[in-house]
Amino acid sequence: YPCIALITILFLSHPTSSQECQSQCPPITDTGKLVSSLCENDSVSTAQSSVNYPICHPTLTSTPSSIQLSNFRQAGHVTVIANYYTGCEAGRRESGVFAHVAQRWNDAYPNVNFVTSLKGGGDCSYWSNTFQKDATDLYPESDLVPTTMPLTIDDDASQIEDYYFTSPYPHPSYVILDENLVVKNKIVGPCCGYESYFECEPSTARELDATLSEIITEILESYGETVAAATESPTGAPIMGTAAPITSAPTTLEPTPIPTTEDEIGCNVDEFTEWSSCSTTCGPGVQFRWRIVSSKANNYSG
Repeated sequence: YPCIALITILFLSHPTSSQECQSQCPPITDTGKLVSSLCENDSVSTAQSSVNYPICHPTLTSTPSSIQLSNFRQAGHVTVIANYYTGCEAGRRESGVFAHVAQRWNDAYPNVNFVTSLKGGGDCSYWSNTFQKDATDLYPESDLVPTTMPLTIDDDASQIEDYYFTSPYPHPSYVILDENLVVKNKIVGPCCGYESYFECEPSTARELDATLSEIITEILESYGETVAAATESPTGAPIMGTAAPITSAPTTLEPTPIPTTEDEIGCNVDEFTEWSSCSTTCGPGVQFRWRIVSSKANNYSG
């Protein structure tokens, strides 16, 4: 008899990027493996809470040069830690919301503190200032300007990220700690999954405001606090007040006055061209324009 071979081919589904933008903790790898991580109801270890982190921003005389999270292990305290990268990441859009929320809540409740873990290269202070400017753009109806919060730590060594947001936990993301430095919530921000800063709309980023405010309110009320003041901006507008849309056009700085007459220039020149497009879509960039020397003046010696 002829030999007949029956072959069964079984296709097993391979987990895709299982974590993606989910807040699942412990996080899960592409191969379905759970990664040990700090999750809800876990306590920050004594060793980790004692690590000394230098603060790069704000640079005020009243701001300590460094902090230990153990400083916030006090009765009635709430600590919110944010996980951000520099540059045009979508998380930058959220960072402006975070700066506004941080200042608003800390003004009303000094026992609520906000810490930013910032990494990705570049100048930590520059990006922190950018986040604060973004905050005023995102809340044009508010007269609040972030100055003392959040406390930003240059985390290029990923000390905070590796412990509080162990990979592959997504970003932007947040850990909210209670008075005993126990994780009450660990969440992923609304801009997760967007490719760039401009793709995450301001209205989407501002969803973070309501989420964090709800969590903080719940924790404070569990301490017996009556929470009201920080649910509105200083102007009385609701925390989710409608803000004007933010355009993606970079800010153009006008040059210093330039010579225009033949005597001033020493030659005849054409008009300047239009400005070139900016070399970047966010962060420091370069624009230029030029003009052509059409004829040399009589006194031209160059």
